[in-house]
Amino acid sequence: MSTSEQINELATALAKAQGEIKNVVLNQENPFFKSKYADLAAVREATIPYLSKHDLSIVQYTETVAAGMLLHTRLMHSSGQWIDGDYPIATDVLKPQAVGSALTYARRYSWAGITGLAAEVDDDGNSAQDHSKTNGSHTRQAPPIDHELVCERLLNTMKQTKNYSDYYEWQRRNKDDFASLPLDKQKKIRKEREPLFATFPPMTNTEQAKEASKPPLPDDDIKYE
Repeated sequence: MSTSEQINELATALAKAQGEIKNVVLNQENPFFKSKYADLAAVREATIPYLSKHDLSIVQYTETVAAGMLLHTRLMHSSGQWIDGDYPIATDVLKPQAVGSALTYARRYSWAGITGLAAEVDDDGNSAQDHSKTNGSHTRQAPPIDHELVCERLLNTMKQTKNYSDYYEWQRRNKDDFASLPLDKQKKIRKEREPLFATFPPMTNTEQAKEASKPPLPDDDIKYE
């Protein structure tokens, strides 16, 4: 997850909206797992009026990257503050209908997740995911982490930083994702940092003082190779 530098106004507005949002009606049933769920339209209808009332909005868009496709979901406030997250779309589906199913599945879960809406666990996106049988019953398998996709996302967002303050903030937001990568991917990211640093202006005394007031970064993150 990424955020704007400040999210105080957004957090206040979201807390008010969440206090008014009623849980969504489960209006669909998955025939494979016999479980009920709310479709994307129902999730939007349950949240949009309250988000709009408190100057909040959501934008979802896709990005094609080398490792596949990402769905970006950004929750924005009229102040300009925002939070967003990425959802990797299954790359092993080739038919347009399967891609559309995977995208709708990702949009619904991302929308519900970023607003805090309970959407009931289901598998209506089963055409985009693998299933196996255990003791005669179907079970869901969580898709493996796509390290290539995570690495590319971190590289892309890192290269958008314009100064040391931006970079350190990027480190703090993404330290868990960075730590989850295998060493070769971590080294790939580190290799791109030095040329990026060469474009940064020197930190001012004010910026250094501001950085010193924040929680320290993990030692491994500040030892560049």
